[in-house]
Amino acid sequence: AFETFLTLEAGSWKGARGTALLCDAADAAFARQLVIALAERGNASVALLRVDGRAIAAQVLMYCGATAYTWKTAFSPDYAKYSPGALLIDKITEELFATAGIEAIDSCSSEGSFMAQLWSGRRKMADLLIDVGAGKSLAFSLEAARQWGYDQLRWLRDRIRTWSLPAAPKKVSLAAPR
Repeated sequence: AFETFLTLEAGSWKGARGTALLCDAADAAFARQLVIALAERGNASVALLRVDGRAIAAQVLMYCGATAYTWKTAFSPDYAKYSPGALLIDKITEELFATAGIEAIDSCSSEGSFMAQLWSGRRKMADLLIDVGAGKSLAFSLEAARQWGYDQLRWLRDRIRTWSLPAAPKKVSLAAPR
């Protein structure tokens, strides 16, 4: 099922942009080892949506304690207008909440992603960086500075995206009527 996911992802816009896992052999090998190791312990699965036996959407799920994580999704561009990824997420959500022991699902996606449109009542998540050593370590200070810089760049990117350029002035012909 994970190989099916990889194939779908590579055949999608992610593959065209070079961001699919199969676009980098090292990334693909790492992800394969990760998913296989987790699945052997019951901590990962891949859900598939099929039409006439052909997979048209895939969702990689990971589990930790009472939480399920929708890690990565992919779908066939041939069926994009039918939103197969959204249909699969809808079915998975129903099934996960009907599963004993699952109390929460985390989409692993940012606030403005398509998952925010699918799931209402989302909880805010926060990342914490805590130095547990006796004194401040250089590694902690560097990581804190990196995180701060990353957050600032994302904020700036989002601000720039909201800017709009004024429309170009229209050319007006001042020729006299004949």
